[in-house]
Amino acid sequence: MLISAAHISRQAAEALPGTSDLVVLTITDLWALPAELREGYRDVLRLAFDDVLEAAQWDGTDRLPITPEQACQIVEWLEHWHAEPMQLRLIAHCEAGISRSAAVARFAAETFGLPLPHEADYPFCNATVLRQLRAALRRPTR
Repeated sequence: MLISAAHISRQAAEALPGTSDLVVLTITDLWALPAELREGYRDVLRLAFDDVLEAAQWDGTDRLPITPEQACQIVEWLEHWHAEPMQLRLIAHCEAGISRSAAVARFAAETFGLPLPHEADYPFCNATVLRQLRAALRRPTR
């Protein structure tokens, strides 16, 4: 069962020791190299999407927001680990640790009744990521 959710930067995530009570969601930009995480985590889910809001705000670059499929993948992964009997902590990280990962941590806290550390950081979470996760939770067939 997930007992906490936190969001951190890529640099902080790469410095964390791998422990079996942590599940890690690593979010990188589409064209970035994967984060170099240490071994030993219970599980790691790696996804790539950029820190942009709506696809409608696309500026002609190759930066793309989270997709509905990625949101479903995150929700299913979180539900899987929350259903486990072992107490687990969730760490979500993105490049700076304040936007995409904050949205995932906020969503997990709301969905599973987890405490919200760093509450002051949550107003800056990526609204598109949060909206897509909430929509994926309501989707009947994921």
